[in-house]
Amino acid sequence: MNAFFFKYIKKMKKSLIITSCTNRKRKVRINGLSQLGEKLSLADIKTTTHNGLQKYVKNWAKVLTQSLTSTHPKVPAGKLYVGRSITEIEKSCMNLSASCYFISAGLGFIPTERNIPSYDVSFIGKNTDLSKILKHYKTMPSSWWNLLCKDSPYSDNFETVCSSEKWDYIYLCLPNQYLKLIQPNLEKFDSYTKEKIRIFSSEEGIRKSVPENMKNNCFEYDERLNSCEGFSGTRSDFPHRSLAHFSIKIYKEISPKKSTQQLRTDVAKLMSLLEKPTLVGSKENGKRVRKSNEEIKRWIEKNWQDSEGRCSVLLPRYRKTEGFACEQSRFSKLWRQVKEKKDNHENYNFFFPE
Repeated sequence: MNAFFFKYIKKMKKSLIITSCTNRKRKVRINGLSQLGEKLSLADIKTTTHNGLQKYVKNWAKVLTQSLTSTHPKVPAGKLYVGRSITEIEKSCMNLSASCYFISAGLGFIPTERNIPSYDVSFIGKNTDLSKILKHYKTMPSSWWNLLCKDSPYSDNFETVCSSEKWDYIYLCLPNQYLKLIQPNLEKFDSYTKEKIRIFSSEEGIRKSVPENMKNNCFEYDERLNSCEGFSGTRSDFPHRSLAHFSIKIYKEISPKKSTQQLRTDVAKLMSLLEKPTLVGSKENGKRVRKSNEEIKRWIEKNWQDSEGRCSVLLPRYRKTEGFACEQSRFSKLWRQVKEKKDNHENYNFFFPE
C-alpha cells in the first residue's frame, strides 16, 4: 500500500472494510537492511504446559507482548500484507471512502495503520501449527480468534469497533474460512448494526457461514465476474475482486446513495449481462483435463511478447482464451522458469511484475 493510501486512510471515514490478512508478508528495508525475514511463530512459546486453549492463547499473547519492546521490526499492517487481495482492498478503500481492519489468525483484529511484527500463524491448512493445536483441543478457529482478540496487545475489540456509531456501512470482504471465524459474533449484533453490514464472499461462504437473518446483506457475485475485464482472478481473491468491482462499477458509476437492497438488485442486473467463462476443451468425456507443465510453459513462451512478459497479464489471458483453470501459485512458478530460460539464452528487455 502506497504512501498516499496511508495519508488517505488516516482521515475520518464513514465506512469500514473488514478483510482477511495474507500468508505472504513483505520484506522491508530498515536502515538499509532487508528485515522481517524472521517471523514470530507458535514455536516461540517457551511454556510447554498450557492446561487448555485459553491458557495457550495467553502464552502466545505473552510472546506478542514481549515483541512490543523487542528489536523485532514492525511496520503498518497495510504494508506488511501483500498480494492481489490487498491491491483490490486498497482500491475499494479509496472508492468507498473507507477505513480498513484485518482479521488475523496470529494477532487478532488489526487496523491497517497499526505497526505489527511479521508472524507465521494460520488456521488454513491441515498441517499448520495452529491447525494442530485446534485439533488437539478439539475446538473451532472462532474460539481461538475470540480469545486472541481479548489477549493480543495488537488487537482491537471486534464488537466495539463494529458497533461504533461513526460507521454508515460495514463491508465484510472475507473468504468462507474467515467468515466462519466471526459467524458467532455476527449472530450477536443488534438489528441496528446488522443493517449497516454489506457482505462480499464466495457462494460457499454466503451459503455456509452467513446467519440466515443476514442473507439479504449479501452481494451475490459468482464466477461470471471472471468474464469482466480487469476483474478475473483466483478463488482466494474472489471476495476482494467482488468488492472492488462493486466499488467501481456499482457504487461510483451508478449511485452511492442507494439502499443495500437497491444496490443488490443493481449487482444482480449487471451479473446477468455477463457470461460464465467457457472452459473450451477443459473436459473430455465428462472428465476434467489437466494441462502438463510443459504445455503451459510452451503457451507462456508463445504469448510472452504480446504480454510484455507480465505474469499478471498472462494468467487471466490463459484462463480466458484457453479455457483451462490454473492456480496462481502453479502458473507463477512456471512463468519464473520461462523467465529464467529467457534470461539465460536470449537478449531481450523484459518488464516483470513485483
